[in-house]
Amino acid sequence: MDKIELALSRYTDFFRFEQLCIEVMGYYGYPRIRKIGGYQDDGIDALSSELYLDDTRETRIFQFTMEKNTKGKIENTVKKLIKNKIDYDELILVTSQTVNNIDRLSKSFRFEYAKTLQIYDLSTFVTVISRHQDILERYFPKLNAQIEADFYNENIFSESSEDQLSMSMIKSTLLYSLSPRLSTQQQRKNLFDKAVLSLISMKEVGMSIKNIIEEFLQDFGKLLMDSQVKASLDRLVGKGLCSYSDGIYKPSKKAKAEMSLGIAHVEQRTDALIMDIISQTHVIADGIKCSQEDDKQMMFNIQKTLNMFFKFYGTDLALDVNTIVPGFERQEELVKLLSDSLQPELAECLVYSLGCIINNPSDEQAETISLWAKAFIGTQIMKLDPMLSDFQKNTFSEKLYILDTDFVLNCMVKHGKYSEVYSFLLAELLRMKCRVYIPENVIREVIVHAEYSSRNYNYFKKAFEAIDEAVIYEKVKNVFVIDYFISQLKRNQDFTEESFSSYISNIYEPSDPYNYMIEVLQSTLPKGVIIADISLYEEANIDSVECESLTQSIYQETIKTAKASYRSDEENMQIARTDAELYLIARNLNKTQPSDKNRMLLYGRAYLITNSTRSIRCAKVNGIFSTVVAKPNVLIALISEIGIFNVSNKSIINLLGNPFLAEIVEQNWDEMKVLVEAGVDLRGKTLTRLKRDLKHEIHILMTQENPDRIDTENDTCTSVSPMNNVEEYIHYANDIRKKGYRLIPSVEKLIEDFEKMKTDKDNLEKINKKIQEEIDRMGKKKQRYLNRINKA
Repeated sequence: MDKIELALSRYTDFFRFEQLCIEVMGYYGYPRIRKIGGYQDDGIDALSSELYLDDTRETRIFQFTMEKNTKGKIENTVKKLIKNKIDYDELILVTSQTVNNIDRLSKSFRFEYAKTLQIYDLSTFVTVISRHQDILERYFPKLNAQIEADFYNENIFSESSEDQLSMSMIKSTLLYSLSPRLSTQQQRKNLFDKAVLSLISMKEVGMSIKNIIEEFLQDFGKLLMDSQVKASLDRLVGKGLCSYSDGIYKPSKKAKAEMSLGIAHVEQRTDALIMDIISQTHVIADGIKCSQEDDKQMMFNIQKTLNMFFKFYGTDLALDVNTIVPGFERQEELVKLLSDSLQPELAECLVYSLGCIINNPSDEQAETISLWAKAFIGTQIMKLDPMLSDFQKNTFSEKLYILDTDFVLNCMVKHGKYSEVYSFLLAELLRMKCRVYIPENVIREVIVHAEYSSRNYNYFKKAFEAIDEAVIYEKVKNVFVIDYFISQLKRNQDFTEESFSSYISNIYEPSDPYNYMIEVLQSTLPKGVIIADISLYEEANIDSVECESLTQSIYQETIKTAKASYRSDEENMQIARTDAELYLIARNLNKTQPSDKNRMLLYGRAYLITNSTRSIRCAKVNGIFSTVVAKPNVLIALISEIGIFNVSNKSIINLLGNPFLAEIVEQNWDEMKVLVEAGVDLRGKTLTRLKRDLKHEIHILMTQENPDRIDTENDTCTSVSPMNNVEEYIHYANDIRKKGYRLIPSVEKLIEDFEKMKTDKDNLEKINKKIQEEIDRMGKKKQRYLNRINKA
């Protein structure tokens, strides 16, 4: 972090920025820049012209900008230069913003305009000014005073309705996350220190120890001892983060500056992330009219959506049953917020763009997203248990974790969506001497998952060589099918039913499914996992009436999900019963725990590790709610927070989920499925363009009568191309090719073979025709010969 980030984002006007740009550019080899400036600059802020020995001249045009939309600024500048017929060799854009995609913008500019573009972003100023501090002092002489005066202003994700404490917590969390000297040795007491720093940073007048104890009781529901608070304040003073005078503690000037710098640092990178999303949306929405007002609306929508996205992740920790909503409702809310006030086609492109970036972020984008996720989760941890007191008393080795079906499935395979991070978490729990159980009913659900995998594979098998990996992850719900697909993709092998049958035979044995699955689990999971131990059921002593009531409630929620339509009523009921039993086991094993600590972090003895919230929502309705569910992402974030192990940025993002890509995949799946069945290769194609590019072809395919085509995930898909004959299909294929789409290799080969056979047939017919003509001709000669003989 550097003060220049904060200075350029908040404490400069354009006139001073222009002067600063010219001075800084001098250090990059442009000492003779001639300033043009003014409001009517024809797209030029400054010029640099070099005359070489061979009498050639090279003209460089400089454009200085503080705008967030770098790509938009470049386009507007070029329009002005073209309009005013100004010739140049190189455009140099100097911006106060962070730009993530400089190489891509430069290459695109060279391709489109056959000229050179160079971009000097915020890092340029940081590099120069860090070596020449006098520049900072000359241009920003009152910077420290301005930072302190603006300390209590809102940040990028602030809302007027937000409480000041939450904003202060985010600041202190970012401070510890971004400061190398504070984040190198994360300990439990750091969380308490962050909470204390957050409290004294709320009010400009500061707080006494008595005030802090009162605020803690009011905000956190925790009664502290004077000695606890004093010890924390002493640590903060020792680190230079807190000042003391006349019994009052305040954040030090150093703390205010570093917290403000942290916010500015993340805001800059968040702005860059937002502009990346908008820039990608423009590429995807090629051909859709998009005005500057649309850009402003998209910028506003993205900021609001990301705020809610991170809040959902943070509030997962609290498991506040009164605020928890099903995943599909969250998805609808986020997509609606992101699409607000935009034309439908543009909104769809924006949702898809954000989904793609979350699915495969650059290193810079991943760092920004994970920083906000950590800030929001850190805030929630502080609100729930700022001292982690029970977390210290009840060590991990005393706890018992029950794994749900989805968790087990991901740990069984190598290429599931969460396989890597779940397997890592499982290994860490075992390393910390936790007891980890897989109940009998979970094993039976795993068996069902394996049993139905062939059916699922048959439905999706044509998609494997035609659709991107990201879409498969979002649409295919069977982890064994995903694992097979990705493993084959990495080995570049053919996708045949026989090879999948061979794959699944290593997991599922129909003649003895239960015992065979236990053997599979024992061989694939790490040693120490307790499999099919019935003692948990016996100890939990589940009440049958209570279990049946909860089962019925969960069943009503289960049948509302998308996956429920692909299962029988009996299967949905069995899933509901398993969820009910797992919840009740964990809840009953915790009955001896003090009820007043029900909202403490991992206070209890037993926890169910699951991503589903159905059981706790239904338990609330049935009056038997208890915080015995531990979401994997929450457990990982918590363990990471107290410093047991660290999680990579991309792992955190993966755990967030991707409601945006899921929405677009679901919206476009019917059209995609039809195209895939017709042999169209969709890899590398943006889903939102399919409807526009291939609207006519999709309509033809979907309206063709084809009784052989089966369009349900429950049945084996043995469809062929829905064309009346091969000639018609080849005509369709040629239309697809003209629009820039390819066919999958196997279909291309079939068409090639058909064309060759057709050519051979045509050649053969020509030869036969010539032979027949010759036979006919010879026949006529013979007849004339016989006639002559008769006359003689």
